Amino acid sequence: EKIGARFTNAGSILTQGDVAQGSDLGKLGWDVTGAGVKIGVISDSYDQAIGAGNAITDIGNGDIPSNIQIIKDYPGVASDEGRAMLQIVHDVAPGAELAFRTGFLGEGSMAAAIRELEAEGCDIIVDDVQYVSEPMFREGLIARAVGEVTNSGVEYFSAAGNFGSRSFEGVFSGGTNNRHDFDNDDLQTMNLGVGQYLFVLQWDNDFYSLGTAGAQTDLDIYLVNDDGSILYGFNRDNLGENPVEAMPFTVINPTVSHIVIEDATGNANGTRFKYVVFRAGDNPSNFSASPSVQGSTIVGHASCEETITVGAVRYDNTPAYGGVLSPMSFSSWGLS
Repeated sequence: EKIGARFTNAGSILTQGDVAQGSDLGKLGWDVTGAGVKIGVISDSYDQAIGAGNAITDIGNGDIPSNIQIIKDYPGVASDEGRAMLQIVHDVAPGAELAFRTGFLGEGSMAAAIRELEAEGCDIIVDDVQYVSEPMFREGLIARAVGEVTNSGVEYFSAAGNFGSRSFEGVFSGGTNNRHDFDNDDLQTMNLGVGQYLFVLQWDNDFYSLGTAGAQTDLDIYLVNDDGSILYGFNRDNLGENPVEAMPFTVINPTVSHIVIEDATGNANGTRFKYVVFRAGDNPSNFSASPSVQGSTIVGHASCEETITVGAVRYDNTPAYGGVLSPMSFSSWGLS
């Protein structure tokens, strides 16, 4: 959050995060500014938001330097979250050299972005991008790129995500109609508030897109009525393809429904599966499930061993501002 001012930050609008994490004192105590370090940022866009001259204004105000290396910007309208990240980095390390590359052109392009920033001499790379199709049980294209650059000495940081603990993971146990048995019931009850939802289901099979033969099991996820009849969902044939099912839907009025996970091939018993609720309506606190949806939502390259994954903490929930260190409720959680 760029909302305050103190000490050796840069620009007209300054980040409270510098004080919250103690880097402001580090700069004073050791006289460091980030000079000699190059930092690459991967996000949606640099200067593609509606309205002309946004980046020029920030440069004029000193919020970003004029010599940022733009490797590739997003080719359409976007939010310029990347420039916001660059503003924060410039506040914390005003002497560092900066570079930007969009990560919003697909998983393959994001993997290329990581390698390009490393090739351009970046010592540190940071991103806030996640793809819901990234493998949850495998090392995907982006995770492989992270492994490559960290093996060459780059430090890699990624945002944990904004999905709280809205995940369910289990081992498929076939019950009625080849549906997973949730604690002696093939229905998982959902309390759904108003808004848009996105459930993404994956299971522990190979990915065709990673150069293998693909999935050998086909799972499906549905919203169903109280009697188990299908209300909404998808039945893609995943055999030989990627083991991923996505279920987006919109709730107009608060309701109670149920989830079922169905084995379409009859061979899923013993297969690990996981779903993450990437969107949970307008107010995620209105969403709940029984059996409980309380699991790790740090997935994809954010969960790989080489990534330093960063959760969200509001600045005034830190000791520097008299608060108690605690994550925001929306911040993704890993395994406890």
